[in-house]
Amino acid sequence: MTGSKDWKKVLATADSNTATDNLLSNLIKYENIKVCRLGHPTRIDENLIQHSLYYIVENHPDYKKIDELRDKAIKLSEERDKYIKPTPQFRRGLTDEQIEKYALKERGTRGIFPET
Repeated sequence: MTGSKDWKKVLATADSNTATDNLLSNLIKYENIKVCRLGHPTRIDENLIQHSLYYIVENHPDYKKIDELRDKAIKLSEERDKYIKPTPQFRRGLTDEQIEKYALKERGTRGIFPET
């Protein structure tokens, strides 16, 4: 397909990690072929690791931002877990909006008092 932008995809597999690495070694010789080796990083030949999905993802420009967002999500989750979840016994017939309103005012209601 000379001049065409209709790229075709091929999944190439082999019976072993060594055979897959040999296949990859031969494919990377062609500059017009984009390859991505799947598999556990410790099972991939160290000379071919830069063609692995693991390596490609970890070296993507957005990966650092993803790591930062993951850390932020973990911290927010830990912070959230410090609070009591309004289970039916603590809801006392209140809606989520009412609970939030009282929480923001640091006021208790119906026998539930804010901790001081």
